[in-house]
Amino acid sequence: MQPIVPSTSKWYPGGSGGVPAVAGLNNAPLTVTWAVADLGAATTKDVQLNQRLAISDEGIIGGWDYKAGLVIGVSERDNYYYSGYVNGQGLIDGLRNGTLNPFGLQDADGKAYLASISVDGAKNRTSKSTYTGVDVTASKALMELPGGSLALAVGADLHRDTTEDTKLPIVSQVTYANTSPSHGEGQRNVAALFAEINAPVTKTLELNGAVRADHFNDFGTTVNPKISFRWEPSKQLMFRGSANTGFRAPTLFDAYGYRLPGATGLTSAKWDDPLLCPGGTPGVAGTGTPVAGQVAANVCNVQLPKQVGSNSGLKPEKSKGFTLGVVMEPVKNAMISFDYWNIRMTDMLANLPEQVYFLDPAKYAAYFVRNADGTLAYINNTTMNLGGQKAAGVDVSGSYAFPKTSYGDFKVFLDGTYLTQFDNQLFDGSPFVSNIGQFGLASNGTTSSFPIITYRWKHTLRLNWASGNWNSTLTQNYNSKYTDQNLVAKQYWRDINSYKLWNLTTTYNGFKNIQITAGITNLFNAEPPATNSSLYSFGYLSSAASPIGRAYNVRATYTF
Repeated sequence: MQPIVPSTSKWYPGGSGGVPAVAGLNNAPLTVTWAVADLGAATTKDVQLNQRLAISDEGIIGGWDYKAGLVIGVSERDNYYYSGYVNGQGLIDGLRNGTLNPFGLQDADGKAYLASISVDGAKNRTSKSTYTGVDVTASKALMELPGGSLALAVGADLHRDTTEDTKLPIVSQVTYANTSPSHGEGQRNVAALFAEINAPVTKTLELNGAVRADHFNDFGTTVNPKISFRWEPSKQLMFRGSANTGFRAPTLFDAYGYRLPGATGLTSAKWDDPLLCPGGTPGVAGTGTPVAGQVAANVCNVQLPKQVGSNSGLKPEKSKGFTLGVVMEPVKNAMISFDYWNIRMTDMLANLPEQVYFLDPAKYAAYFVRNADGTLAYINNTTMNLGGQKAAGVDVSGSYAFPKTSYGDFKVFLDGTYLTQFDNQLFDGSPFVSNIGQFGLASNGTTSSFPIITYRWKHTLRLNWASGNWNSTLTQNYNSKYTDQNLVAKQYWRDINSYKLWNLTTTYNGFKNIQITAGITNLFNAEPPATNSSLYSFGYLSSAASPIGRAYNVRATYTF
């Protein structure tokens, strides 16, 4: 039922409740969009209990060094409505009978009514996961090589994972939260064998080979090898590299978690229903026009129902990759390294970001599940096997210690990554699209509505000073510029400039057993980048920066 204010309500504009009259109203019932100010911010409470028992043993048997262990872990989590939650049908009833005022704060009767329909304190979700596993490893030097001992390590791992997640019946009462009671559970047994051999062929060349075989009771067997080398022709120069394959099974939640036959929530951003509010600019909400019989407030520029959750038809994600790097000491007290890496993934486990559906609604029409009357039941946004991903780049690391001075010791450190490629493929056979420097067309597999943002360059720069009992570090975190998600009118398109955040930390150890640390976060009070993306309801890029400005902190530690 819709939130309706009838003309008989004392809160109808111009009525006895004191709401000012509005020109043009003819006593027709009003459909309202309403947030109850009296309730304040809606908050929940999480109660978690994590327990872990670990038993281990190690020793020597027949010349083999061994380690064995047993781990049992149990994690339980309950979620409660803490404040600001009420029965949704109760809100609608309160509007219809004139008790609740949607245009302002409540009177005494309205406050009492809100208290009577409150669900604060009620448990709404409970979940439990367990891990039980045993593992054993053994290693032994087989023979001597010119560079050292040829060493072999072997091992085995056997474990069982379980998960159980239940949304309790009370969630159906909080109708405006748009969720439903559900239950999902799954379990998995995994057995693995692995071996690694390390061969110091010479004093300057070391080779390493490893292989791991895993058997999943639900996804079969996979074997993944890795080889690597390390060559140090001089003390000032070293080369290193590796090649490997990878395998990632869907998580228990992805494959067996809760999934309902209908909607489980609302889209994070507002969109136009492409069938019931057509004619607009693809992907730009608020530009369509409702078809005959539809109300714009229901189908245009609104959050639409979507279905998230598990997918029992998922396949494992697979990858191949290699690295090649060099480490140099060009001058005394200086080090710099460059490592090129290249990864190719197939059957990527992720979600389609919301904008994909609306940029080409005809192509993705099958994902818009509709009721018999044509209204939208939900958008299918469950976890999927997308296409491939091609990622490559160079990791850069460097450090330099300046000559000692009477003012103290100064050092500088840099760790950064330069992307040469980051292409995503939505489905097998579709084109690869670059994500570098823009909002990408694939999500990270954990937050379906937020596409990956990949910066061409990002780094952490640290400047350190130490003298006596004092030690200070000035840190810069840097992200390069990128193109905003410009799903708005063209005159509002923008590029986001590079973002630099400076932090300062100072530590003093001059007191016995006491360490005092003080710091300033966001030293220059930088503002977070603004964004056109409607996924970020506050207008700034919360996935990359914090809205908190300059902040101060201090900590004292006493060691007994």
